Amino acid sequence: MEMIYLIFIIFLGGAIATFLAGKISGILRDIIFLGTLIVPAVLFFTKINITQTVDFSLLGINLQWGITNFGYIFTYIVLGLGVLAGIYAVAAMKGKENLGFFYSNFILSIMAMMGILFSRDLISFFIFWEIMTWSSYLMVV
Repeated sequence: MEMIYLIFIIFLGGAIATFLAGKISGILRDIIFLGTLIVPAVLFFTKINITQTVDFSLLGINLQWGITNFGYIFTYIVLGLGVLAGIYAVAAMKGKENLGFFYSNFILSIMAMMGILFSRDLISFFIFWEIMTWSSYLMVV
């Protein structure tokens, strides 16, 4: 399996698991949330191939994802700051309501930023930009 797919699957699965765990246990929710941020960062820092590209078709539209040298640097920044912001969010948001929803949107926002950096066509860029916009909006309201 391509590493880019794996990173997105981890983020999506983690967002869903964090939301569902928020209804069960606060500690479990926090562990899944931080794990979802840390695991893709470790995978990216240790396993990613900088020349990796993925071409596929979705609903008749050809999409391309890949990593450029510039995107590689910014992905380090997004993942590193995402982990640090996630640790801060767990401490700062302790005792608030609907944290599962907040953390799920936080994860989706980080995933969308990664998607923006991996996009090699305008359609992918637009899709990930909209995911980032809506998930950021839903974190705030």
